[in-house]
Amino acid sequence: MGENVGIIDVERMLERMIPRDTILIKYSSYSHPGIVFCSFIKVLKEQYGDKVGIIVVDILDNLSIIQYQAEAFGINLEELLGDEVAVLKLGGSIDVGNVMERLKVSPSYLIHREKFKERIELLTEHFKDKEFIIKITFGFDKFLMLLDERERLLQIHDMIRCLTTKPSDVRDIICINMDLWKHLKPYVPEYFEEAVLFIGEIIDPHHVKVLKSIAPDFKGKIIEF
Repeated sequence: MGENVGIIDVERMLERMIPRDTILIKYSSYSHPGIVFCSFIKVLKEQYGDKVGIIVVDILDNLSIIQYQAEAFGINLEELLGDEVAVLKLGGSIDVGNVMERLKVSPSYLIHREKFKERIELLTEHFKDKEFIIKITFGFDKFLMLLDERERLLQIHDMIRCLTTKPSDVRDIICINMDLWKHLKPYVPEYFEEAVLFIGEIIDPHHVKVLKSIAPDFKGKIIEF
């Protein structure tokens, strides 16, 4: 990183998050998103403690990849997550963390949509006494790859509707592999990225570059984890 690049610590980023925020974090197949995720969970717990509810949506065993990366860096992910982080597992067969709800991948997107909505509402209700909820999703890009073009557009439309009309303070963080994301063109990446309020790109295991932000002083800066 150049000497003139501004560095922002993750604690400051958390303080600047707004109610019902929507964040997209991109990473490449050559990066280690698991390390940034572990650092984020650690700081989130330290900074907010019992005030925050944390939900992780694990699609198609993506959390097992995160765990594998964490172990390589000497991090015990199970211990870090503990019982207080609720995991919703969609598809896959490898349980990581406290799996409180699970859902099979349905051959019909419309059936999947209703069942997924029910599971999310149950977990949101579980954390109703918290000041706010952080919901982190891994594997959304991989799930979209399973759908045909019409279903993808329907899923993106539904997702954007949910993100922008949330009745409670759920702050969404969606993590996607941009090497897969670009194969969902046309429409999907551009449509989704237009809606989110913040976009960051992981540039190494401890830094995320801000590509889009409602805070003018954040754009182009580097967040240090």
